Amino acid sequence: VSILTTMNESEATNKLKVLLEQDVEQVQFWLDQVWAGKQQITDNFNWHGLAEVAASQAREFALQSPPCRSLSLAWAKVAISIYEFLINHHSKYEIRASFFYSLMMLRAYLIVKFGISDKTAKIKAEPCFFVTRFNLVTRFQYSHLICKYYII
Repeated sequence: VSILTTMNESEATNKLKVLLEQDVEQVQFWLDQVWAGKQQITDNFNWHGLAEVAASQAREFALQSPPCRSLSLAWAKVAISIYEFLINHHSKYEIRASFFYSLMMLRAYLIVKFGISDKTAKIKAEPCFFVTRFNLVTRFQYSHLICKYYII
């Protein structure tokens, strides 16, 4: 990701506000441009805020009628890609863990709402496969279990 450091905090905030007024396709296009290095962004851009709003949109559309499922999954894909970016670019374990928990909670929520994706879903509906990979959630849950053994 190409980082531009000349933008001040209010300009970074304005960029976030403009993005939040866009539809999901425009936000995804902007993200694709950033990930490809074609769009520069400030180092103080509020990635976490964008991820949280995208996750909230995903949950909101999941509650609506079935035609909104694709919007829910598209917003979830935006949120998950940002959470993954944040996880990979933070040095503090506690911060990475927080982003990871947010990512997994979103995935788990959408699995409950929409069901588990199978391998054929990757071909039929890529965002659904990307978002609702049950094996990632279960692997995460089992890797973080804390079992206490007591000698009786």
